[in-house]
Amino acid sequence: MADDASSSSGCAGNLVDNSINQDELIMKQQREIEKEISETIPLVGELEPLASLEKEYNEDPVYLLKFMEVVQRVGEQAGGAPEGLEPVRLELHDKFNKQGYSDYIVVYLRLVTSGQLQTQHDFYQNFIEGPRTVTEFCRQEVEPMYKESDHIHIIALSNALNVGVKVEYMDRGEGSQVIAHVFPEGAKPLVHLLYRPGHYDILYA
Repeated sequence: MADDASSSSGCAGNLVDNSINQDELIMKQQREIEKEISETIPLVGELEPLASLEKEYNEDPVYLLKFMEVVQRVGEQAGGAPEGLEPVRLELHDKFNKQGYSDYIVVYLRLVTSGQLQTQHDFYQNFIEGPRTVTEFCRQEVEPMYKESDHIHIIALSNALNVGVKVEYMDRGEGSQVIAHVFPEGAKPLVHLLYRPGHYDILYA
């Protein structure tokens, strides 16, 4: 019986060890994937003609119609800087593609967004689904790094910085028209974004 107990204990120990080793392997693999992505894909891409995105939608007539409407509305070139500001744009592009600088900026903007949400929590509570409070939402969805930003984040940050942001929303809704929203409402937009499901592109700033 003692031998059986010892054997069972040994098996349990092996199972725990195997589980830990498996978790470590998964985490190691994830770190390697993240490292490979960071080394091969820039945090902020180079300037590209807006029309270069067309090939992504050649097989999707719904999105293709909407994309062509965006091209007609905002022009062929995405990301163009006003005359005289090109050196500034290039410097910012360089900074944003350095992980250390980029992370500091992102952390700062996340905290600014969180502060705005919590300062005016009565207003922003209306945008949060489920039973979570604004504070809980901020702790879970705003302040942590690598969490995706959404509609509520843009509203809060544009209000906090008093910077107009225009978003062209390209989704699978009916018709070929792309809906645009400006935040804060009535502001003159200085930043222009194209929303595609799960992704924002900078059109120009």
